[in-house]
This record gives sequence, structure tokens and C-alpha cells, in this order.
Amino acid sequence: MIDERDWKSVHDALTRHARLRCAQEFEEGQLLLAAQRTRAWVHDGCATFAQYVERHLGYDGRMTFEKLRVASALERLPLLASTLRDGAFCWSAIRELTRVATARTEEEWIAAARGRTVREIEELVAGHRTGDTPRDPRDPSLIRHVLRFELTAEEFALVRDALDRRRADSGLTHEASLVELVRAGEAAMRATADDATSSSAFQIAITRCPECERAEIETRAGPIEVTEAALEKAACDAEVVDVTRNEAHARVSRSIPPKTRRFVLRRARMRCEVPGCRARIDLNVHHIVLRSEGGTHDPDNLLCICRAHHTQLHEGYLTIDGRYSTGLTFTRADGSLLSEPMRPVEADNAALAFQALRQMGFGEGECRSALAAATAAGARPGTLEELIRTALRSLQPRARKDGFVVGEREAVYLRADCHTHVGIGNGQPARASRGLSTSSRPRSAASRAVTIS
Repeated sequence: MIDERDWKSVHDALTRHARLRCAQEFEEGQLLLAAQRTRAWVHDGCATFAQYVERHLGYDGRMTFEKLRVASALERLPLLASTLRDGAFCWSAIRELTRVATARTEEEWIAAARGRTVREIEELVAGHRTGDTPRDPRDPSLIRHVLRFELTAEEFALVRDALDRRRADSGLTHEASLVELVRAGEAAMRATADDATSSSAFQIAITRCPECERAEIETRAGPIEVTEAALEKAACDAEVVDVTRNEAHARVSRSIPPKTRRFVLRRARMRCEVPGCRARIDLNVHHIVLRSEGGTHDPDNLLCICRAHHTQLHEGYLTIDGRYSTGLTFTRADGSLLSEPMRPVEADNAALAFQALRQMGFGEGECRSALAAATAAGARPGTLEELIRTALRSLQPRARKDGFVVGEREAVYLRADCHTHVGIGNGQPARASRGLSTSSRPRSAASRAVTIS
């Protein structure tokens, strides 16, 4: 029985199911070939094999053809067959690799595809012929794309009429006519698009007091306090207004120069650069080394990521290290690469520990370094409490502007819903500006208290 309240057990069950499904896909392919070769559809009263498969498996003609093609190819590709049967690659990945691999090249294709998503494998295979290796140059003329969308009767009539008129005027095919119409619309929108790439991603007002470092968002219901993670995320790519002077002469500056921001977005081809992500909307520019920790606007220190991954970065679920020019490393909270299997327990503990240390007032870089040292080979703490305690030993107590001393004896309350609250164990009241709760905070039955010495 799966405990739906525990994401780690759900993740383990899902990965087991994925491996089992791969083995079933392999067996299904063998059975389809056998059914075709024995003409099983004749005995079942079906006119064709496609009709037979649709009746029993629900596949349409195109999917039936692909299932047979892949199964037939795997009879000549023992290494790819083994990876599907053992769950190393899913059927969709095998489908793409069988388009180009032969018995001579399959080992090289497997090595090149390992750790990639299905979409990335599609891009790897595109432009290659059967028998090519991943190192061979691509032939762009081999790449074809399918554009499919559904329309109402009125919309269909409008599009079809426009294509027919364009075809009658120019003699172009419907496909070429559609491309010409899109190009005309794109030219009209280009000026607006240029303005969008130069403007900052954050268009909400976050106010930060220079004395107590309290940060708030202004809303219709009044000011709402924001977390350090939200503030760091906004600082990456925002407009900054200095309101300490006369309002009429308030200085407005951008956290990233517009030209630099445009360069970074276009270098990324307007999509998130986290491996496996295909997002092209809600894009942010992130400082690999944070501005608060000495990072600069050098494009080598910047990359384009989507809003969801940007949030995960500043909440400790994802880490990006390196320089853009020399290569970036993307890891989860447990230290595993995105292309590797995740260790759910370690990932959960590391993310919670990161959030707890952040609420104690330590910077993101300090937290990441301390947790990396705490989880080094041969010194992996077994529990969340041990992980936080080990990390705190390498962090230096220091005073903040609001008078709070970071790193003294504290109690960390970790609720089961993953919200982390920090209480002060020495009786000193916690300031609301830091989002901290006092040690007298009532705890639910699901809460755990961890005393940090």
C-alpha cells in the first residue's frame, strides 16, 4: 500500500512501475509480431491486423505501425532490446534510437543517449540516417516537423480560406502559404518582442528596509512579508527604485543591464537552460553567483531559466555550479545530477535543512557550502537533525542589522507539510521581519522539534 502523504514512497513506487512498464512494452512488441506472423486477426473475425490491434489494445493505425517497426528492429539490435527489457530506456526513447541504430552503431547511440530525456534524444537523432553515428554531421533536409491543432468550424473556414487565397495568388503550397502568413505576422510583432526581452521579469513591488532588512510585497490587502528565497529570486532580475530620496527624483535602475539581458535570453534561444526543460514562457535571468555574494552581471555568470526552476534554486531543491563558458553542473538537493536517479530521503532532508539554515539568517552560498561539507563522502548524516547540526558546526555565528545573532542555540520546528519555522531557544524574541516564529509556537502532532547545540 502506497502512503500518498509521503512523496518519497510515491516516487519509489512510480520508478518501480516505470521499470515494469518497460519490460511489458518489450513483451508486447514480441506478441504483436507473433500475432501478425500467425495471422491471428483472421481467426478473430477482423479484416486487417490494424483492426485486430485496435479492438484489443486500442491503438490506431499509426501507433500499430510504430509498435511493429520497433519490435522488428529490436530483433536485430540486442543491446537496445536489453535496455528496454531492463528498464534503462523507456519505449519512446527506444523508438527514436531504432530509427538510426544498427548492430554496428547501437552501442555508441546508447552511450550518447544515456541521461537524456526523450525530447533530447529526438533532437540527437534528428537529421541522421540509419547507420550514422552520433558524431556524423546532420543533414537538415531529413528533418520534418508536424504541426497539428484543432479548430472550430468558423476558425477552420477562416484559416483554409486565407491559405487558399494565398495559394491562388502566389502558387505556393498550403504549407508554404502558412509559413508566409506567419512571417508577415512575426514582422509586425518584432518591435514589441524586442521591448519584452529588455524589460525585467519581475513586475511586482517588493520593498526592503535598509535598516532591519525586512522585505514586503504591497497588495490591495496591505503589505505581505516575503521570504529570503523570494527576495533573492527577485534580486536576480528586477527593477530597483531608490525611494530614500524625494519621490519625484527616485532613481530607477535595473538589476541587469537591458543589453546584457537581451544577450542572455537570445543566447539561450528564449528557453529555460536547465537540462530537460522546454519552457519558453516566464523566463528569468539568474546569477549563478548571487549578487548578494559578490556575483556580477558578466554573461558568464548568467543563465536563462524558467520561473519554476528559479524558485527551486532559491529554495534549495536545485543547485547550479560553474561558469557558462566552461560548463555548468545541475544537481538536486541530494547532490545527484539531474540525469541520475534521485535519493529521495537524502534529497528531502537536504532541502529541509537548507530552508532551516536560510531562516536562521545564513546566506544561500553559506548554506550550500555547509551542507555540501556535511554530506561529503564518509560523513553523510543519517537524520535531518544530524544534518543540520553538522552543517551548523561549519557556520560562524554573526550579528545581523536587526540585532539577531545568527548561529546561536536555536530550536528548529519542521512540520510535515515541509514548511520550516525557526524558534529562538535562548528566549530572545524573533523579529517578524525575518519570518521567524518563537520557541513557544504551538506544534501540531505531525511536527518534529530538533534542538541545535
